[in-house]
Amino acid sequence: MQAKLVPFAIQRRASSLRHVREHGGSVAVNENRGVPSALVQLRQDHTNFAFLLDALEREVNSLAADGRGDAPLMLSIVAYFEGYPAIYHHPAEDVIYGHLLCHVPTFGERIFALLKDHEQLAGHTGHVRSVLEITDIHDPAGRRRIIDEVGDFIADERRHMSAEEQSFFPNAARYLTTEQWAEVGRARPQVKDRAFLNGGFDQALSEIKLAYLGRNPR
Repeated sequence: MQAKLVPFAIQRRASSLRHVREHGGSVAVNENRGVPSALVQLRQDHTNFAFLLDALEREVNSLAADGRGDAPLMLSIVAYFEGYPAIYHHPAEDVIYGHLLCHVPTFGERIFALLKDHEQLAGHTGHVRSVLEITDIHDPAGRRRIIDEVGDFIADERRHMSAEEQSFFPNAARYLTTEQWAEVGRARPQVKDRAFLNGGFDQALSEIKLAYLGRNPR
């Protein structure tokens, strides 16, 4: 079933996601007094991910409208989600949810759903990457499949981040101790997201595309 693509600007909440800027600018998080540094970084990651999903949606909408879309860019964005989020972002979140479950056992069902999401998102991302790699974007049936598959991917990623931002990050900030936040920090290797090091969202898109093409010359 084709996912309904709603512009993410409508979905953004008064949270870290509001920092996304469509026309470049700094990706640095605004000052977060009293917020654990690990949580600041996780929210900055979400800001970056939101920007990439918006860019991916623009390509899908262009593909649906007139058959034009930057296939290498779409593939490089999806491939990005197989790398940085899976290796650095999700492991830190998993530690948060383990601690939060100890503090508030009644959150159990929702926490386990988020943990399951991490597994399912990993599989879904790999599937969508494969679809983009093998499907002919010039074939009408192929374009329809790409639009549907990538649309579902965008919707799933946004739904997952929304659940985290709306409830679990605020509750983690409320309940986790300093020692527990230190453990969260240790679960996340001290590696900066290289795609966003230069400070601009447009530059990040170029970095992600070039990095992917460098690993996968055609």
